[in-house]
Amino acid sequence: MGVERFRVAEIPSAGFLNRLRGRIPREVVFAKLRNLLATTPFHEIAPSDVDNLLREGNLARGEVHDELSALFEQAVQIFAADKRFSDNDRAALLALQTAFALSDNDVSGATDRAGGAVYETALREALADGIFTDGERNRLEELVTQLRLSSSMQQQVFASVVRGALQTEYSAVLEDGRVTAEEDQHLTALAAALGVSFHLGPETQLALDRGRRLARIEGGDMPILDVPIFLAKGEQCHFLARGVSQHEMRVVTKRVNYSGPVASLKIVRGVRWRIGSVSVQRVTKDVLTKIDDGDFYVTNKKIFFQGLRKNTSIALGKIVHFQIYSDGIQIDKQSGKDMYVNGPGEWEVAGACIEAALRGLK
Repeated sequence: MGVERFRVAEIPSAGFLNRLRGRIPREVVFAKLRNLLATTPFHEIAPSDVDNLLREGNLARGEVHDELSALFEQAVQIFAADKRFSDNDRAALLALQTAFALSDNDVSGATDRAGGAVYETALREALADGIFTDGERNRLEELVTQLRLSSSMQQQVFASVVRGALQTEYSAVLEDGRVTAEEDQHLTALAAALGVSFHLGPETQLALDRGRRLARIEGGDMPILDVPIFLAKGEQCHFLARGVSQHEMRVVTKRVNYSGPVASLKIVRGVRWRIGSVSVQRVTKDVLTKIDDGDFYVTNKKIFFQGLRKNTSIALGKIVHFQIYSDGIQIDKQSGKDMYVNGPGEWEVAGACIEAALRGLK
C-alpha cells in the first residue's frame, strides 16, 4: 500500500523567542510525538507521555484532537498493510487509543477507512482481468473478516469499485462499435458473478444495441426487408434509407482569366490601334451537386437509388470502395461518376450490410 511508517526524524529548532518563553512550537511537539511512536511499542506509551509533550507546547488535548486522530489513523494503516488485524494489533491500537484519549467513534472511523482502503485495492486487483471467480470472492470475504470491516464500508467500497469496473468493461467492449455474442456473454457473466444489476444510461444502451446489430450483420446475419422495388430471383434487400438525396461531383466554372501580349500603334492624333493575342483560361472547381431525391437501398446484388427523376443502380461487383459518414455514404465505382447519398439513416449499418454482401460475392 506504500504506507509511511513512523520514523525517527530530526527535531526542528524551537527558536530563540520560544526558548525564552519556556515553550516549544506545535510542530516541535508533534515531531517529538512521532519519534516516540517510532521508537516505543504502542502498548508502552502512557497517557502521561502524551500529556508531558503537549504541556511543553502549552497545548490542551482539545486543541490537538485532529492531529492525534490523524496519527492514530496512520498507525491503523501500518497495521492493515498486511491485510489483517491480529489480536496483538488490536491490543496495540487500544493502548494508543487510551494514550491519545480518542473516542470509540474516532477509532472505528479510522479503522474502517484504513481497512476500506486495503479492501478496495484487493477488489480492484481481483477485477483487473475482467473476471470474478468464486475463489476471488472467498478471499475477499476472508479479508473483510480479517480487517473487521463494517458492512456499511464494505458495501460502499464494493459498489464504487464494481461500478467503475463494469463501466471499464463496457467501454472496452464498445470501443470498436461492435458487440459480439461472446462479448455480450462476458458482460452478463461478470455482472452475475458480482451479483449486481448494472443499469445502463440511454446512450450506452443505444450504443450496445447498435453494436450487437452491427456484429450480427458482419457475421452474416443480415436483416431482410420487405421493400416496394423489384428484386431479382434470389435477391434480398438488407438496408433502406428513405427521404435522402443523391449527389454527384460536377465541374463548375468559377471565373475566366484573360491574358496575353498587347501592342498599341498610333494611327492619327488621338487614335491608337491595339494588336496582340488574348489567352483565355477557365478556372473550375469540383462541386458536390444535388441531382435527385429519393430512397436508398442495399441488396445482396446491388446498390439502388430510387429517385424522383430517375433510378440509379450499381452492381456490387462494380464497387471499388465505399466510405461511411455520419450523415451519408460515398460509393466509388469502376467507371462513371461516384455516388454520394446524404440524409437521415443508420449509415454505419448500411456500410456493414455492403461489406457483408461483398463478402458473399466472393
